[in-house]
Amino acid sequence: MIDKEAFDKFIKTKKSNSDYFVNLDLDLLDAPINILTGCNGCGKSQTLKRLKNVFETQGVDYVEYSTSKDAQVSTYVNDWNTDSETYKQGMVAAFSSEGERMHQLFCVWVDKQLFPLLHTKSKKVRVIIDEADSGLSIDRIIASLRGIASLIVPTELKLGRDIKFYLTANSYEMIEVLKSKNTKIIWVPTQQEWNPKTYEEFKEPYVYYEKEVWQ
Repeated sequence: MIDKEAFDKFIKTKKSNSDYFVNLDLDLLDAPINILTGCNGCGKSQTLKRLKNVFETQGVDYVEYSTSKDAQVSTYVNDWNTDSETYKQGMVAAFSSEGERMHQLFCVWVDKQLFPLLHTKSKKVRVIIDEADSGLSIDRIIASLRGIASLIVPTELKLGRDIKFYLTANSYEMIEVLKSKNTKIIWVPTQQEWNPKTYEEFKEPYVYYEKEVWQ
């Protein structure tokens, strides 16, 4: 269950300062798969920006993906080299449905950025995925991301790799797909590890937040 007292404190501060977000303790993000969830404006993306600064300061290898940036066809067709594989993949995505387009471009990112990092000799790998479920239909969430929990992370851990994924998401489907013994779910407003068992339990704090802040 969500710590209601801590959540009410967050809501009270948020109502008086719309720019307020939680300064999340980064030491909480110690699992191979870390899912940051919580209401809009609570600090999920800001936390990922802080992580990037830490990685860059420490010289840690990382790759990042953002739906708003990397799932845009223009990112790929601006290559203008019509014979390039990237251009062709971008054009295929351009004439697909939205869910299919995002799935295809996420797979391009995996192929062009994630896999090359996994093939390096670095023992410490960090992967940032912001807005992981934004715009994706449920079936494409499953198709695009299930491999992280079921294949990539277990394989890399067996190889002795210090691998961590950091994802932001606001859908119960995402949590269900990525849930494993290697997954930690953080409810950002209260900096609390959370394991909702049902969709109703997952939705409860969102409904409460909307009622208290927006109505």
